[in-house]
Amino acid sequence: MGFFRSQIGNQRFLGIWYYMDPKTIVWVANRDNPVSSSSSILTIEDDGNLVVKDKDNKYFATRLPSSSGSRTLKLLDTGNLILVDESGSGVWSSFSFPTDTFLPGMYMEKTMKLTSWKTQHNPATGTLVFQKDQVFGYNNYTIFDEKKLHWKSGFGLESSINPTKMPITALHLLSRSNSTTTAYSRLVMNSSGEIQLYYWDLTIRRWVLNWSEPKDYCAKYNACGPNSSCNISESVGIVCNCLPGFEAVSDITTTEKVCRRTSSICSGNDTSFLSMEIMKIDVTFQTFLEARSEPECKEKCLGLDCCQAYSYNGVGNQELVLAGIPGGKQGCWIWSSGSQLVDVQIGEGVSGHTISIRNPLSIGSKIPQIANGNRKRSKSQVIILSAIVIPGVLFLCCIGFICYKRRVNVEKVKKGNVESDYVHQFNESVRQVQELLDPFRSGEHDSPTIGIPFFDFERISTSTDGFSDANKLGEGGFGPVYKGTLSGGLEVAVKRLSIHSGQAKIVNGKEVESNTKRIIGTYGYMAPEYVLEGLFSIKSDVYSFGVVVLEIISGKKKHYQCEQAISLLNYAWQLWKEGRPLDLMEQVLLESYDPKEVLKCIIVGLLCVQEDPDDRPNMPNVVICLLVLRYGLPAENLWISVYENDEETYAIWHDEIGVPADRIKKMGEEDNFWTSGATGPCSEIYYDFHPDREQSNVDLNDDTRFIEFYNLVFMQFNKKDDGSLEPLKQKNIDTGMGLERMARILQKVPNNYETDLIFPIIEKVSELADVSYALADDSTKTKLKVIGDHMRAIVYLISDGVFPSNIGRGYVVRRLIRRAVRMARLLDIRGDEIGNLEGAFLPIVAEKVIDLSSEIDPDLRSRKSRILEELKREELCFVVTLERRKASR
Repeated sequence: MGFFRSQIGNQRFLGIWYYMDPKTIVWVANRDNPVSSSSSILTIEDDGNLVVKDKDNKYFATRLPSSSGSRTLKLLDTGNLILVDESGSGVWSSFSFPTDTFLPGMYMEKTMKLTSWKTQHNPATGTLVFQKDQVFGYNNYTIFDEKKLHWKSGFGLESSINPTKMPITALHLLSRSNSTTTAYSRLVMNSSGEIQLYYWDLTIRRWVLNWSEPKDYCAKYNACGPNSSCNISESVGIVCNCLPGFEAVSDITTTEKVCRRTSSICSGNDTSFLSMEIMKIDVTFQTFLEARSEPECKEKCLGLDCCQAYSYNGVGNQELVLAGIPGGKQGCWIWSSGSQLVDVQIGEGVSGHTISIRNPLSIGSKIPQIANGNRKRSKSQVIILSAIVIPGVLFLCCIGFICYKRRVNVEKVKKGNVESDYVHQFNESVRQVQELLDPFRSGEHDSPTIGIPFFDFERISTSTDGFSDANKLGEGGFGPVYKGTLSGGLEVAVKRLSIHSGQAKIVNGKEVESNTKRIIGTYGYMAPEYVLEGLFSIKSDVYSFGVVVLEIISGKKKHYQCEQAISLLNYAWQLWKEGRPLDLMEQVLLESYDPKEVLKCIIVGLLCVQEDPDDRPNMPNVVICLLVLRYGLPAENLWISVYENDEETYAIWHDEIGVPADRIKKMGEEDNFWTSGATGPCSEIYYDFHPDREQSNVDLNDDTRFIEFYNLVFMQFNKKDDGSLEPLKQKNIDTGMGLERMARILQKVPNNYETDLIFPIIEKVSELADVSYALADDSTKTKLKVIGDHMRAIVYLISDGVFPSNIGRGYVVRRLIRRAVRMARLLDIRGDEIGNLEGAFLPIVAEKVIDLSSEIDPDLRSRKSRILEELKREELCFVVTLERRKASR
């Protein structure tokens, strides 16, 4: 806190700013009464008031009732300047009189206002005011520019993806949440007209803009005027259109274009309505009536004086009901005599609410455009549009001709005339792949490219019976997957990408990715704040983890439904409330696991899937809970590593979780910063196998003592070609724990291969090779480890439907099989008997894998015959190839 000079004249102000960023002023005492002298002071007068003054004038005063007692001024770490009396009670605080900034710890009461600076460099009172909506209140906020409503958020008639809705992080900040997610945040009413949410990035040490509104023309309140819509999908040209039944006419008082009815609807018996999808519309002063159906809503509208429009909501919103907000119940909003439809937003391909506008059949559905302000098309724009449209028409004609030719070809395919072309195309592509990828084939005719098989859309559509539901195998966040059968009986899986998947975009040149603003993921696993708000935080992955935990315990998928519940999470919470959480446990687990241990995991899972992200634990807390409480790992054996400049992560480990400072190692970029593509700092958990050794100056990279078994990567930046970092618009977290490494720790064995996950497989291979693993040399042990590791992966891949081939994932399986066979031949394993090519050794080892894992994956046993058949066929084919190659030398 102190005096600072504005960039306008020689004016001085008393302000509060951040010690790490002195340029960011969060509060100004004398914003409208600058000090002109250099001898001003801040003091407490004899009457107990805080003042800013010089020898001639007072520039600021708290104006409290006079008091003879002593008072003390304190500046808290929160940025709150408080005046306290002798008893320690606060009598005045700067948090109660904010300027343009809202800080963590404040509370946005209905009377509180954030008022912008006059300009960017002048802290005087500006014209823009941010405050709670004075009609609805609750979580609804407004910005006024003088007396004109400039922007409005919150509840009305709006879709869940309404772009002006306040994000959860901002609402938590305004409600005085004590969450750590808001600790380094501030909300600012900008002089340019935006309410902006910033957070302090501890890594790059600067403020990062998290959210801002209004972000575009349509986001401004009633941007296009009454009875018109603003199309957020239009980036250029006219975005404003009159609603159906209205036309653009000149207002006689302002000469501006306004939308008005073209004919009377209050007389006659025409009860026709035209429905349209909208993203939002203001309903502040409209009528809400309860109704159980859309026809009932329409009937009630027509029963009022001069029904203009109605919108039926058949779902309701319990949150609004509890808050006492109109429209929370099932029913309809009605626009009657004298009402205007204002602040209407629409968007192409965007669904939200349906509004039905009174529109006599004689009028039709013509939608006039409004030339709104600077959005009129100029002559140059018309010329440009003509230059685009005319070639576009020619292009469409060409497309039409191509489609016609393709249709002819498709008909030929059906008749068998061009089937051989397709077969040749497929076979030729496979041949190219084989020539390139087969490690035992080479020659002058090798293809320079992979030559992946290509099929046009018509062929794929025919193979899936027009993407029929009968052929649908499943659906994820990127689109549905269908089973297809190509000519000749070849079965394929076809993923039809959703238009919202982000993968349907064109990638040019040598690019390997393309940015997308769409929310991507599988519903049921994504956190609710991410689905509804597009907000991603360190608590989003925690929610997904919780869903997976409950799925594992219950043996049921996220979309599980029963008479008592509509989803797995709903079912789990219901059992918890009824005091019988263990009923969630899969019955096959009852014989193998201690119910008390399972209950701990159920509690962790339920904590992770709480709706409010602030109520969820963070991932490090979850991990420590499982490691110490569930697995019994001694806390003194755990070490933490963090990136050397990542103070936020250090604070979480030390201050929130309680890890001693001497157990947290700050490491450099080489060890704790992910450096390719999406980048960011890392944090890991290490296990110390020898806590009896030296505790100071330890080296976590000493693999004879430590093992890293848990990792967090905070993807915060995009690394550009020049090496510089730019903040990601959508940050994310990559987190995971190694199953084999955890098993090694719990079982206290020297390496991952000697855990009970892999070692029984190695023992089986040792038996076939007639060697002792314990007495074998390092070279022999390596070969045994390779076979054991590869066979475990191969069996699971084939069980999941990934069969050996020369394309994609199938080629990975083929390479793993061939490497296992080569290692076996070096160990002199050649089938059921040495040198017997009629037999195969892989199926023998695979049976051990299946026996070892079928308890946790019953599908392995049901698919056993197919797995063994594939392995025998693949092994023998490869052995024949090897023998031929050997004979040709």
